[in-house]
Amino acid sequence: MGKLELVSVIVTTYKRANLISRAILSVLSQSYKHYEVLIVDDNPVGCIEKKETQAVVRKFLGQANIRYIDLQGNFGYALARNVGIRESKGKYIAFLDDDDEWLPHKLTEQVKCIQEDSSIGMVYCRSVNLKENGEIYKSNKKKLPSGYIFEKILAQDIIGATSKVLVRKSCIDLIGSLNELTPTRADHDFFLRISKKYKIGLVDEVLVNFYIEGNRLSRDFEKKLAGWKFFFASWEEELKKYPKAMKSQKFKFNYEIGKILFLKGETKKSKQFFKKAIALKPYMLKAYFLLFCSYLNISSNKIGLK
Repeated sequence: MGKLELVSVIVTTYKRANLISRAILSVLSQSYKHYEVLIVDDNPVGCIEKKETQAVVRKFLGQANIRYIDLQGNFGYALARNVGIRESKGKYIAFLDDDDEWLPHKLTEQVKCIQEDSSIGMVYCRSVNLKENGEIYKSNKKKLPSGYIFEKILAQDIIGATSKVLVRKSCIDLIGSLNELTPTRADHDFFLRISKKYKIGLVDEVLVNFYIEGNRLSRDFEKKLAGWKFFFASWEEELKKYPKAMKSQKFKFNYEIGKILFLKGETKKSKQFFKKAIALKPYMLKAYFLLFCSYLNISSNKIGLK
């Protein structure tokens, strides 16, 4: 490994006082010790969750290099992360959601990777989804790309979550921080802007644990729909240049919105989205399955859908 550079770890939290200790402890357990931790509290003033979060965080203050930033309101994850970025002092930025957990060598491996090539703007890694009892819920074993992979990220958000990445601060200074205007998909937009200018590095091993806590897929139909519209409008020109990426994203849009409606029990509405998804990718069996369940009014609980 090269020079020991400071990593700014931005932990954003909202209504998860019961989980944030695990996230913080996973940072304190890192083999790479040259870091600062910025805990950004996005809980509204006066709510019980803020008081509970402050009580938990208070136990860690004074350890390592931990700072607590109170936003005095609920402004959303994009703004919360951006505040952390503005307050950071490190050469590299890492993000950690309050319900996620890093493996002990996460920072060591990613810093090593990003230092090997100055043209790399961001490094990501593999992750695994776990149930609260530690049992594996889902693990992605597909081959993952690296390098100049803008088109691949445009077609499919292969990175997924900010808890998996390490980013050069100078890269963010150039491309800008997270877009606070988009209702959803701010992470994907952020990754796209980075990959358009920089190489993307990969540490090809599991370094992050995601814990499945009930239904992780938002059922807020209007918010999801608005986020997708914002995405298509923002990246319209690039999507036109890459028809395969456009087709892939249109499939994902129709499948995801259909799934949200299905989870809400609105099977009549979900059918039209699944039909459009199938027309785009007739070989995707999961769309056929949910369309079949929609016609039979089978509840999501009966098929174990989350």
